[in-house]
Amino acid sequence: MSYRVAARIVHGSRSGGRGVAGDDGASRSERRSIANRLKAPNSWVVMSWRHVVCAAGALACSDGSRADAQESLELAPCRYSVIEGRVERGGLFEAGFASGLVFRLDPETSRLNPPGWTIRVTPTADTASDYAMVVTPPFRFGNARYVNTAYGVSAENALSMTPRDFQFVADDRNYQVARRALDVLLWPGTHTEAEVAEAEAAMKAVQTFDGRLWIEEGEARVPDSNNPQGVIEWLRFRAELCISQSRPGA
Repeated sequence: MSYRVAARIVHGSRSGGRGVAGDDGASRSERRSIANRLKAPNSWVVMSWRHVVCAAGALACSDGSRADAQESLELAPCRYSVIEGRVERGGLFEAGFASGLVFRLDPETSRLNPPGWTIRVTPTADTASDYAMVVTPPFRFGNARYVNTAYGVSAENALSMTPRDFQFVADDRNYQVARRALDVLLWPGTHTEAEVAEAEAAMKAVQTFDGRLWIEEGEARVPDSNNPQGVIEWLRFRAELCISQSRPGA
């Protein structure tokens, strides 16, 4: 037995039914293309790029129209990437964006971990370096990056927790600074006050960017003796990521 959880979410709605126009004047639907075939069966990805500039709490888009800040990311001027996809239980989702970065939904495959996925951003050449983990608090217990049934969250509630905001760094230098600082901040009792203060200052100086995951639809299996919190069978999502236009290669 299972049930579906659906959320009707409108992103950047426009009067008259217009799509979001890009620099060449094409509509958003015309600019979408299949960007990648994924490793997991029955998974797909559509990517589209556009520039957005935020002002007065809303997004000013390239066609002059606007979207409510609650419907999309409220960010500084940036290159804005939208990744839409569907992933099934146990399946990996990954799609490249910006230059040399990968957005991932990593499945929990260990029987010791709650079923679901973890939101990650990694460099293309090193998927072990999680650019989102080191700068998305809280760093203990529950986190918006965990799309699963950890910490007593039911599968149904996990699907309803949307949007999910997270941060990420965009290069190895900031990642290394954040990782070293986090190692100190997670165990302050083993370091001097000066070392903790230095780590806090280093973390504040790290350049981060914003991401948001919308769960638009999904299906959860009801709890049973093997999975007391239920299981997320599949979900359809929309991820929004923003990289500063000043970043080389953005």
